[in-house]
Amino acid sequence: MEIKRFSEDFTEYLQDESRQCGKAEFICFPENAEEINEAIEFCRKQGLHLTIQGSRTGITGGSVPDGGLILNLERMNKVTGMSRDDTGFYLRCQPGLKLSELRSILAEKNPDTTGWKPAEKEIWREFQSSGHWFFPPDPTETSASLGGMAACNASGARSYKYGATRNWISDIRVLPTFSNYDKISHCVINRISPDLKSAAGYYLPAQRREIDLMIGAEGTLGVLYELELKLLPQPLHYLAVMQFFKEEPAAVEFSEKLREMNLKPDAIEYFDAAAMILLRRNRQLWQELPELQDDWQQAVYYEFSGNAEEELEAAAFEAADLAEVYGSQENDCWIVDKRNEIENLKLFRHAVPEAINLKLDELKRNFPGIAKISTDLAVPDGCLSEMLHLYRETQKQGWQVIVFGHIGNNHLHTNILPRNEDEYRRGKEIALSWAKKAVELGGTVSGEHGIGKIKRNLMPVMYDPQELMLMQKIKDHYDPEGLF
Repeated sequence: MEIKRFSEDFTEYLQDESRQCGKAEFICFPENAEEINEAIEFCRKQGLHLTIQGSRTGITGGSVPDGGLILNLERMNKVTGMSRDDTGFYLRCQPGLKLSELRSILAEKNPDTTGWKPAEKEIWREFQSSGHWFFPPDPTETSASLGGMAACNASGARSYKYGATRNWISDIRVLPTFSNYDKISHCVINRISPDLKSAAGYYLPAQRREIDLMIGAEGTLGVLYELELKLLPQPLHYLAVMQFFKEEPAAVEFSEKLREMNLKPDAIEYFDAAAMILLRRNRQLWQELPELQDDWQQAVYYEFSGNAEEELEAAAFEAADLAEVYGSQENDCWIVDKRNEIENLKLFRHAVPEAINLKLDELKRNFPGIAKISTDLAVPDGCLSEMLHLYRETQKQGWQVIVFGHIGNNHLHTNILPRNEDEYRRGKEIALSWAKKAVELGGTVSGEHGIGKIKRNLMPVMYDPQELMLMQKIKDHYDPEGLF
């Protein structure tokens, strides 16, 4: 493998979706574990820092280099084997394989099985005749790499039903080879509820010690070079609804009532009035869908799946009756039950961050030093209304605040769009105050995006000095030379 001196030919690798830009002296593209080891040894000898990259879809700057060597894993994109047990099938993959590529392989059942053991090929033939299977994690950006998803414990809309990526990784392989760190076996932090979505810091309540520590470590403890994914049988039927409301309290209460239904939704997503305004102004981002009515001010997206079509129909009628209680009538919704139509409906959700970025680009023409101030806060059940109150109080003071996201998990993405440098400075202070309130309520400063490089200031908000010291001890144990 050639370790190349960095040049302008590789400028795109200096940034990720956070729009932060870094620097590097070298870059390499390994294709196997041996070449990863070669890169690690190079950094040891040269005294260089190593930054791991996948598809660079993260938005907190975790894969933005700060000097040293970029280790980009995009060429490690193969399916390397398969196994099974009484519960189902497991697929082994390299970390550079994209989620979209994995979905195509599972749908078409056509991977390159070169190098597989005969027993694995036999399991694959069994898999081909066993119906359809899927990998449940559902981040918005399907070009995300599997290694990147594991590194930040990605989740997405369907995490309401299926949980985050950690739940669906049964084994990993890491370089440098890690050893057990038994000093933390009796130092588990239990004050954070296991039901709370969180991607802030190392996962200390780990049951599978090394596996769970590496998942969500954001590439700071080592290089994930192979993952074993647990697959689930694909449900036979899906049904998705975009329900529109005239007032926020009605939409929020409806979302909370959806959680009490007999059939648990796969996803419950929210769009506030400011998000709806942006969507109306950027019709090109969701032109496959119908026009919005003027009185549709908020929206809630929810989705069901299952093997009994009549069960989904009953759930849809139950939800429709519930929506009517909160002022959303029979015609105040879009409802679809075909897979391709559901993907089109999701364009509406995916268009929100795109529309925010378009608005930001417009603002940056006059004030190039500003950036959007985005939060990733999640709180326990019963606390979301307090967070929404904070956001609305800020909005009343004249700030541009857009709220959308995973309301089923009490996990909303709230963005402040500053209109000048002064608002950018003051807006960051407001976002910090929101984070402090979320933690005070028992929540987290990051539900799914991770900390990366641009949210390090939030770690002392969530963890006390003793907890941060424990994390530093873990870091020192697995990465004593400070390579990562």
